[in-house]
Amino acid sequence: MNDRPDTRDVLINLAAFQCAWLSLALGAAHGLSGVGIVVAIAVMVLHLRRSPDVIAEAKLMTAALLLGIVVESALMAGGLIVFEQNSSASGQLSYIAPAWILSLWPAFATLLNVTLRPFRKWIVGAIVVGAALVPAAYWAGKVLGAMIIPEPALRSLAVIGLAWAIALPVLFALARFWDGWRDA
Repeated sequence: MNDRPDTRDVLINLAAFQCAWLSLALGAAHGLSGVGIVVAIAVMVLHLRRSPDVIAEAKLMTAALLLGIVVESALMAGGLIVFEQNSSASGQLSYIAPAWILSLWPAFATLLNVTLRPFRKWIVGAIVVGAALVPAAYWAGKVLGAMIIPEPALRSLAVIGLAWAIALPVLFALARFWDGWRDA
């Protein structure tokens, strides 16, 4: 039996992630981040239900979440991105990125072994995509009102690109290790 994703799996996976991304960004922009988180969780549950190896995919999603906590919180602590939800927070929790953006990381991990499967071994491509394309997603989040990218925006976007030029190859390596869609 071949459990590798087919075209239908890829289309469902891609559409589901786009729903999660848009729900999370718009939810954060309009003070409804909980709604976005519920949609993202539903996308993750759908992914796990469709995956031939739930444990491997759950491990990958958990690792992505942990990496996301480090990356997003570091970007926030460095003043490169600002979340309205954290500007009024006090105490130690104000240094942790908000749940809505952290939810994006395991939701993004659902793409790694399905939609992005053909690119997992292309390390140079992962570095380029991380550095060049991912900052565009952050900029889109800014335009939607989900976050603030302080001036000089180019500096913030360059550091975001650098962080993702490192994070994306790491995520691809983890996806090759925890591949819930490999041949049975």
